[in-house]
Amino acid sequence: MGHDALVAARNQLLGMATKNKVLSGVRPEGMEDAPQLQLDIDRDKASALGLAFADINSTLSTALGSSYINDFPNQSRQQRVIVQADAPDRTQPEHLLNLYARNAQGTMVPFSAFARSRWIVGPVQLTRYNGYPAMKIAGNAAEGRSTGEAMDEMEKLAAQLPPGFGFEWTGQSLEEKTSGSQALVLFILSLLVVFLCLAALYESASIVVVVVCRRQGISFFQPIHRMMFFQYIGEVILHGTGAGRVDAGAHVRCADWCGNYVGGWIPGSICRVFLDLARHTKKEESCAERRKQDRKIIA
Repeated sequence: MGHDALVAARNQLLGMATKNKVLSGVRPEGMEDAPQLQLDIDRDKASALGLAFADINSTLSTALGSSYINDFPNQSRQQRVIVQADAPDRTQPEHLLNLYARNAQGTMVPFSAFARSRWIVGPVQLTRYNGYPAMKIAGNAAEGRSTGEAMDEMEKLAAQLPPGFGFEWTGQSLEEKTSGSQALVLFILSLLVVFLCLAALYESASIVVVVVCRRQGISFFQPIHRMMFFQYIGEVILHGTGAGRVDAGAHVRCADWCGNYVGGWIPGSICRVFLDLARHTKKEESCAERRKQDRKIIA
C-alpha cells in the first residue's frame, strides 16, 4: 500500500482517538516526515553512456561523504588522504548535477546527462514490526477510566481502519493483555491448591467436598478484593495446617481467627468451611469418646 497509505491510516486512527472520551493524550511516536532531495537516475541513459551504477554510486558517496585513499608521510608522521567535494560545491541541489563520473572508456560524463533532482517529503526513519512497515502510537486512559477500557476502545477503533491494516500491542500493554487472560486460570489453580491442602490435612477428600458443597461452595467465585485474597488465603492454610492435628478446640480457634482477623478480606464461605470442618472434627472426637465409654461400661 505504501508509506502514504500508512500515514493516512495513522492519521485516521488518531482522529478517532482524539474524539473518544475513554482515551487521552493519544499521539504518534517517532519522527515525522521531512523534506528530502531525491535524485532520479535514468539507468538506460547511463548505460548508453557507458556508466555502471556502481560508478555512479561511488562518485556520489565520495563527493557528498568521503573516501579514504591512502597514507602519506608528513613531518615524520603518517597522515590519511581523504577525498571529498569542496563544501561550496556540495551545498545546493544543482551541485549534484555538476558532478562527473568516469565511464568505461575513461570519458568524464556529467550527471546532468542522465539524472534529475527534485524535492519530496519522506520518512526520516523507517519503523518495522515483524517485517511490516509500522508506526508506533502511544496514549493514556482518560481520567476515571482503566487501562483495560482504553485498550478495548483502541481495538474497536483499529477495527474501523481500511482493509489491509492491523495493529499489535507492545511493551507494557502487551504484558497487561497477556497477564490479564491468565487471572482466571490462576484463581482456579489457587482453589485447587486449597482443596488439596485441606484434603491432605483431614485425610479425606470427601469431607472437604461435602462441606464445601453444603456451605455455598459456589460462593468462592464471588468478587474478591484483588490480590489480597491470595495473601490471606495462604495465611489461612498455614494456620489451618498448624492446628489440624492438635484437637477440636484448635480447629475452632483457627476458624475463629479466620473470621475475626481476615474476615473482611476473604470470602465468608472459606471461613465457614473451616468452621464446619472444626465442628465435624469435634463431633467425630465426641463420638469416639462415647464409644470408648460404652466399651468400658460393657466390659
